[in-house]
Amino acid sequence: MTGLTRRCSRPLPGLLFRFQFARTFFISSPARCQAQRLSLLSLDLMTLPRTFAIVLIALSSFARAADDAAILDGPNYSFSIRAPEGWHMTSTRQLQAAFYPADKTFESTPVIMYVRSTDKAQLHVNNIEELNKFDLRGIQEHHPNAESKKVGSARLSDGKEIPIYSFSGGGYFERVAYAEQSKTITVFVASAEKKDDLKSSEKAFRELVASYLFISDNVTTPNHP
Repeated sequence: MTGLTRRCSRPLPGLLFRFQFARTFFISSPARCQAQRLSLLSLDLMTLPRTFAIVLIALSSFARAADDAAILDGPNYSFSIRAPEGWHMTSTRQLQAAFYPADKTFESTPVIMYVRSTDKAQLHVNNIEELNKFDLRGIQEHHPNAESKKVGSARLSDGKEIPIYSFSGGGYFERVAYAEQSKTITVFVASAEKKDDLKSSEKAFRELVASYLFISDNVTTPNHP
């Protein structure tokens, strides 16, 4: 059993609900241009001028600085994200956007990072503090001694500071940052079996958070039977 399989066998911060119709548009450098999942945003017309401007800024930044970048969208959210230097991005059934060191494989990496959006109304939470407690309760169902505490902050691409929490006692050492929007909270997670591996990923984690650019909450997804 791989570390990722074991890690995903219990509740993970920001993953305590089922998400549907979330889409990922991978953006690569011209030499590696391979669209893996095409995301067509369904946005309110009133938001289009501002939204397209934001998207153009994001794409311009990605073209200059990244081989692994993406625009993620789903119900009530759309945002851009970029893999830190020396890391690769992938997408799985469980993780819409996951990251691992370039010198490792996704299956064998001792530390992974991922980014997810959580819907506040769906989880019945109003803010970051409530989501952090919700995440912790989910982990404590399997690991009663798990704990979480605020350990600092990280800066987004727009200069806004967001809180970072640690999780421990649940079988893994984790660093979690939360960025709140009007309808959703974006969750950034670094997870490792060993404390030293988590510590070694801190610079990359901050780079990941700093690459985040929220685009719109006026996103609709197709209705499927």
